[in-house]
Amino acid sequence: MTDTLQKQRIEEALEALNKNCASTDRSMYPGFHLAPPSGWMNDPNGVIYHQGYYHVFYQHHPLSPEEGKLMYWGHARSKDLCTWEHLPIALAPSIEEDKDGCFSGCAVVNDNDELCLIYTAHRWGGAWGDDSKVLEVQAIATSKDGIHFDNKQVVLSEPPLPEVTHFRDPRVWREGNDWLMIIGYRTDDKDGKGVGKVALYRSTDLYNWTFESTLAEDDELLPPGKRSYMWECPDFFPLNGKHVLLMSPQGLEDENKERFLNLFQNGCIIGTFKDGKFTRETEFEELDFGHEFYAAQHIDGPDGRTLLIAWFDMWANDKPSQKHGWAGMMSLPRDLHIEDGLVRMTPSPELVGLRANAEPTTIDTTALKDGEERSLEITDGPLQELRVEIDLKATDAQEFGLEFHVDKATGASTRLYVDRKLNRLVLDRERTGNSPAQSAFKRTCKLPEGDVLSLHIYLDRPSIEVFIGNEKSEGLYSMSSRTFPNPAQKDAHLFAKGGSLALKDFKRWTLKDTFHFEPLKYGA
Repeated sequence: MTDTLQKQRIEEALEALNKNCASTDRSMYPGFHLAPPSGWMNDPNGVIYHQGYYHVFYQHHPLSPEEGKLMYWGHARSKDLCTWEHLPIALAPSIEEDKDGCFSGCAVVNDNDELCLIYTAHRWGGAWGDDSKVLEVQAIATSKDGIHFDNKQVVLSEPPLPEVTHFRDPRVWREGNDWLMIIGYRTDDKDGKGVGKVALYRSTDLYNWTFESTLAEDDELLPPGKRSYMWECPDFFPLNGKHVLLMSPQGLEDENKERFLNLFQNGCIIGTFKDGKFTRETEFEELDFGHEFYAAQHIDGPDGRTLLIAWFDMWANDKPSQKHGWAGMMSLPRDLHIEDGLVRMTPSPELVGLRANAEPTTIDTTALKDGEERSLEITDGPLQELRVEIDLKATDAQEFGLEFHVDKATGASTRLYVDRKLNRLVLDRERTGNSPAQSAFKRTCKLPEGDVLSLHIYLDRPSIEVFIGNEKSEGLYSMSSRTFPNPAQKDAHLFAKGGSLALKDFKRWTLKDTFHFEPLKYGA
């Protein structure tokens, strides 16, 4: 009965999705980022490499571009991280425990080589959206073909403490002969203010779980705003001889207009993990310094690399594409490593497959004079990759960088520049056409130490991603922001103010539009 209801709901949702896709406006739609073919997308859920494919499941409302009252799991896969194949919806609400949504979770392969989705089954105990009355348990669904999932069962119905209500986002992995699982949860302090935590569980079969400990938690002694009240979407994995606890804390106030500027953050703590105990070695650090980067999850690559993908959006920000029939997208996949006690991210090397031509267009690297602007002469479309090296030692300009999405008639642009007074790199989308409205339009990160500033930039129709480094390392920081420029905003140029700008190298590639969609059928 349960599987019959899920099949019915998926078939109805796919019928609506296919119909909506025919009328979806793709003028702002990403050319090479994973996004829903129509409807709503948020957190990446089961991200896993399985049988030759990278799979990304995601929170999905297929019936409209708004966050739905019933949340489903969308599904896409890729062999090369460049072209994504959209697959039928994987999960739909169909049992009493998930009647209000199949919330975030993960994917693992069990001992029978079946792909398993472990997720939070969600119900509202009161009115829809009333966070004070949340009923959340953990459930599992299995698949023999990696596409159709059934046999839903609740596998964990009780939180670690009876007073816990928020209890969600399981992440599971194999550790020796056992399975381990972490789940984000919240308790309240004596004043009723939340404290974010992560619970650790153990199982031998994926169905029967025992609470081991609280793996990590925020400091209850800190005042609200200096601590987070909930740790969402936790992830935990080994990297370069350490362990990384990745999570999305909620409730942190911004620090000096430099850190924690988004509504919610995404970042990590590095430490060691032995005998079920996590020992911290670092404080919480954000992973990305742009406007939108949330709920990131790692992927164990087939060659030993550790990759990561995140929801390229943020709850508080406007979503201009909703009027076009879609909302939400994923970040580009990134490779992870630890350097100088921090997790660093670089674009996954597979992304060279996006280049329309192997040979780049070389940009003039003659030094710019004070007040000069130099056109990048991008006449072959909005999908671009740029690699820029700036000689900081020979540059004396007080403000210098690039402007994209320029419209001289309206003054619109997206600005990426160095402010020498602040000694920071600034990403400013205040004047970017349809840029999502919010309280702060600028994001900054500190300049890397060294004589060279390297910028590796990906421009898609609605977004910009920047990987920042020096002469030694590429991915010291990153900034990811949605921009949604108007079609008339086509020009781009370099600029220098208050002195000269010295360039060492500048290359550009036009990228391919890899979006493809065929009407989906549920089949078996």
